[in-house]
Amino acid sequence: MFKLFISLVILFPAIVFADESLKEATSFINGLELQKLCNSESIDTENDCRLYVAGVIDSYAFLANTKNLENKICIPEEIALENLQSIVVQHLDEHSKDLHNTAAYIVLLAIRKTFPCKDDLHPHRF
Repeated sequence: MFKLFISLVILFPAIVFADESLKEATSFINGLELQKLCNSESIDTENDCRLYVAGVIDSYAFLANTKNLENKICIPEEIALENLQSIVVQHLDEHSKDLHNTAAYIVLLAIRKTFPCKDDLHPHRF
């Protein structure tokens, strides 16, 4: 758990941009490791997956609100963290060729593809 927290803190600035340079950046956890966490039968490990996804999204939201960023994400208010985790797991399972990329990049890519912003009126635009 501590390792997940440290990896988010270190990747914090890079997560905001989530560009091509992030997908192969040095990180503590890559897509394959995240996939193992998320597909584990252990409740504790599944919680680690959920917390990692939340940490990446929260980090992005925090920094996106302090900077003028492109490629915004708009998550509907009614979407639960468990749903976001399922979206990320589905993306991991369907894009096995990309599992060598950083987990943070994969999380943001999956969420952006699912929840792109369509207008400026969305309540959770970040």
